[in-house]
Amino acid sequence: GSGLLALVAELLDAGVILPSGKMATKKEYREAHPGSPLIGVNDDSQRRFWLAPPVVQGERGVYLSQTDVRQLQLAKGAIVAGIKTLLARSELEEDDVKKVYLAGAFGAYVDPRNLIRLGVLPAAWQDRICFAGNSSKAGAAMALLSGATRLHAEEISRKVDYFELSKCCDFEKLFVCNMSFTYE
Repeated sequence: GSGLLALVAELLDAGVILPSGKMATKKEYREAHPGSPLIGVNDDSQRRFWLAPPVVQGERGVYLSQTDVRQLQLAKGAIVAGIKTLLARSELEEDDVKKVYLAGAFGAYVDPRNLIRLGVLPAAWQDRICFAGNSSKAGAAMALLSGATRLHAEEISRKVDYFELSKCCDFEKLFVCNMSFTYE
């Protein structure tokens, strides 16, 4: 996941991928960037960027396809719609958020600049991003080893309010409006 974010951010900066998510054809790219040394730009029949073209007939090679970019856009749209829905439901503004915790393997390797560049998180949160490591494993160990910690976790769980994001009235509109690689 973190490698995909880094690659798409670089290809956006290089003009191979447009903010809309569309991959430029080789012809479009060459016209927009004459003399560019960038190799691997997709051919005109298949929207893909070659990272390692097949060397021998029958090999598959490694590439980023238009479908891969679209899947990232769908995830990005859902994340941003979720953030905006939670902020609205909590009657908070983006500036009210003091820390953003990223957890798990994804959080350990993702470059926060790529999250900002792709519009997954607002630019104002750049310096508020913290890495929490493997928080589920650490939390489970803490709860197993400490009765007080387990009681505290149970107390917090009673304060949690669950709601289905997809059933919120504006979620679908927010989802669709936030699929481009900008933060609006």
